[in-house]
Amino acid sequence: MEKFQYMDQSIVGSELAQRFEDLAVLYADVFADPPWNEFTRSVGCNSLFGRETQLGDICPNCGDLLTEAFRVDEVIRDTKAELANPDAVLVTREEEGKLIGFAWGYSCSPAQLLDKKYQSAEMKSKLLSLFSNEGVGDSFFYFSEIGVSPLFRNRGLSNEMSSELVNQAATLGKRLIMRTNFQSPMVRVAQRFEMRQIMGPSLAGTINFMDTENADRVLFVK
Repeated sequence: MEKFQYMDQSIVGSELAQRFEDLAVLYADVFADPPWNEFTRSVGCNSLFGRETQLGDICPNCGDLLTEAFRVDEVIRDTKAELANPDAVLVTREEEGKLIGFAWGYSCSPAQLLDKKYQSAEMKSKLLSLFSNEGVGDSFFYFSEIGVSPLFRNRGLSNEMSSELVNQAATLGKRLIMRTNFQSPMVRVAQRFEMRQIMGPSLAGTINFMDTENADRVLFVK
């Protein structure tokens, strides 16, 4: 397993460019599968569909063409933007020179995260209050993304890569926040690392409220 900090420039030039391209391709492959089913996207209404659709199909919601859910150039751009945040760490796993897993996280404030991840004033207000009630301060470590190639799942790679991000948060002395789908394997990973659910469909105990922008989302804190 390899961990590197993007802004350290420890890997540069064409090698770095190729790694980000490989990551973007794997990212799209990972999130095309259940429970996300983000394989195609409608140009007109931005709806997402699973692998039962094909590029060029007609969107049943708006009638526009379906294109790829995640374009390589867009994923690279967004990933680099996240890795430019303070304390950013990207963890990768390879098998015979092929990228098979990734995970990254970074430090940010509650306001920064909510401005990026949420649209409605209602959810932003609720989550600001929730973070405050949970004792989350001006800066925490956000467990942003993780993915494992479908051919290499059920081998403990998610636990291995997650441990690097959990340790990064602990080293920084910051709270750790994770947001995922309630049907995602990452729920079990969060529970393994003793993260506590504070939002979304009830998995154990009393949950504060549902995400009104996406009812499948859950939020964990450590």
